[in-house]
Amino acid sequence: MAGRGNERRARAGGEAPRVDGVYWIDDEGIWRRPDPTSTLTHVREPISERHQGHAFRWLGMVRALVRGSELHLKWDVRRVDAASLDAAEACLAAGRHAPVRLEFFHGGWHRETFTDPQAALQRLRRARDFRHVDFIAPLTVVREISRPQGPTREDLLRPDTPLIERALAAWEASQAVWDPERPIAWLRDHLSVMSPPRERVNATLVHHLGIQHGISQFLGREAAAAIQGTRCAFPWVAREQLGRLLASYREADLSGRPHLEDIRVLTRRTDEEPAWVPYRRLVLPCHTRDGRPMILSLCEIRQDITIPFMGAVGGKAA
Repeated sequence: MAGRGNERRARAGGEAPRVDGVYWIDDEGIWRRPDPTSTLTHVREPISERHQGHAFRWLGMVRALVRGSELHLKWDVRRVDAASLDAAEACLAAGRHAPVRLEFFHGGWHRETFTDPQAALQRLRRARDFRHVDFIAPLTVVREISRPQGPTREDLLRPDTPLIERALAAWEASQAVWDPERPIAWLRDHLSVMSPPRERVNATLVHHLGIQHGISQFLGREAAAAIQGTRCAFPWVAREQLGRLLASYREADLSGRPHLEDIRVLTRRTDEEPAWVPYRRLVLPCHTRDGRPMILSLCEIRQDITIPFMGAVGGKAA
């Protein structure tokens, strides 16, 4: 019996389990292996999102996934038990794991990944400071645009050229015309193509949604494909944020100039808890050969955006 108990738990103090798998760190700082025979739904795996919520919010536990040298930690900032998080912190301080993914809930789930365990440790400690703190995360930050000069087709297709630079160069080479024979169409897998949204209308007609566009990555290919050819109201985005996000499309359409910004938006997919999604978006005004206005956008989901979030910018202390 004692052997079975030792198999299912490991004490804190940096002594994280060396066996791959999922663990729940409890309010005694003990790393517990899920028990598939348990009558308690919150200590079985796989655990439904509802029962995970019970473990995070009522029991204050930290969920850990050990996979080789990788470590994933997940917790609710406001509800986590101090002893649970102390055990996770001690594990990071030991410096045995990299990369480290931290996923924590404060109004929505937020995810950051670190190659340096000490950087992950500092981020975990900074996030602890927000247990009793309300904050307002800025929605957008406008960025400066620098344009590459004289690109060739090879330049535009090279994977080591930053995608936003490639899109800007292709847009200029296409003379802001959306057409299958223009250079901009070479990047169609990364682009969305929409009609400019009307004033005070939070929906727009989606003509094309590339399989590598941020929306496709967020929703999944099947759901993203279903949007094409429809008037989309972006139901996964909070209504109070959607108007500002669509305003950039209108601004680009009216000015005729590209618009580059960092964004962190609160999203909610069906039957899932809300999540923060950070991304960089390039908006390009275009028109078809017959003069119909179009708006192209390129969205890269990325951690290193310039918007502060819970005391850090791009995962680094602000």
